[in-house]
Amino acid sequence: MLQKLADLDLSYNLLNGTIPCWVFSIPSLHLLKLHHNRFSGVADELKMNQALKDLDLSHNQLSGLVPRSLANLINLVRLDLSSNNITDDIGIEVLTTMQRLEHIGLSYNHLSWRTSIKGSKITLPSLEVLLFSSCELKDFPHFLRNLKTLWVLDLSNNKIHGPIPNWFSNMRWDSLSHLNISHNSLTGHLEHLHYYNLESLDLKFNLLQDPLPSSICNMSSLTFLDLSHNYFSDSIPSCLGSMSRLTVLDLRRNNFSGSLPSLCSRSTSYLRTIVLNGQIREVRDDRFNGRLKEPTCPPLSKECGTSDPSHVPQPLESEEEEDESFSFSGFTWESVVIGYSFGLVVGTVVWSLMFNAGKPKWFVECFEGIFPKKMRRPKKRYRRRQT
Repeated sequence: MLQKLADLDLSYNLLNGTIPCWVFSIPSLHLLKLHHNRFSGVADELKMNQALKDLDLSHNQLSGLVPRSLANLINLVRLDLSSNNITDDIGIEVLTTMQRLEHIGLSYNHLSWRTSIKGSKITLPSLEVLLFSSCELKDFPHFLRNLKTLWVLDLSNNKIHGPIPNWFSNMRWDSLSHLNISHNSLTGHLEHLHYYNLESLDLKFNLLQDPLPSSICNMSSLTFLDLSHNYFSDSIPSCLGSMSRLTVLDLRRNNFSGSLPSLCSRSTSYLRTIVLNGQIREVRDDRFNGRLKEPTCPPLSKECGTSDPSHVPQPLESEEEEDESFSFSGFTWESVVIGYSFGLVVGTVVWSLMFNAGKPKWFVECFEGIFPKKMRRPKKRYRRRQT
């Protein structure tokens, strides 16, 4: 029975209690989705299952340790336990049996990861995605030192405090593409990072200070850089204007000073969003001083993607929709509503007068000259039959 079942999706139901062991015993099952239910546990004894590759138990009510019985799922590639009530990080060592894991989701639990020797023994040689957002972490997990193939690392919205440790800054993650450590309490200055293939770096809402190191420009693949809501000071490195792939740059709510460097050049042709505003409550102290230099962008027809001098930039689609929503044939919607309402009232009054008093003579004379009289058929006169 169910010998050839490969995918089983029971998500978004009201299933509760303990997940029975027979679910994990289906021999050909590759994918099992039980997320968004009310399961409180997993059966204590699970048979060795070498077929299951993808297990999603997120958004349930699992509590306590990471279920130790999951250690028998030795060939798992993707495991999602996010949005549960897992509170003890010791059980996470069961993951060491899953040497093929590429994706781990543990966000929105209460791990409160403790710095321990045991944690440093975790090795996951194939891990690419690690999601530890909103886990109440207080330190950088030490087992990160053992990960060499990370592509996405999310440690945002935790309670990590103090300076970024040297071992973390000096990690040689050549494959790391997305790093999010926002919404923590990191202090001190930003060390030189060795993640040269990083595409997205999010450090917003921390307590980082001191000048922003120019070495950040060595990450030439960056497309998204958010350093907002920190205490970075001094001038903005001018080399940011030469980052060719940068699309979004957010430096708001810092203590930068000096002249604003040129951020508009041929090399930053992909740049779409720049946010540099200071604190609104103190407009005079918006962190920058000096003269606002004229952008050094070359003429659009020569350097910005077109050689046609008659080319006219078209408005963005969102702008067109906004114009259409507030204007119609040159009139705003307020004037249209007022005119319609006025005409409705006048028309109602005139119709009421005509209904009660008959057609006025002036009304008939006015429209007789416009509309010709209709040809009327002569009324047939019936002769009375002679008796």
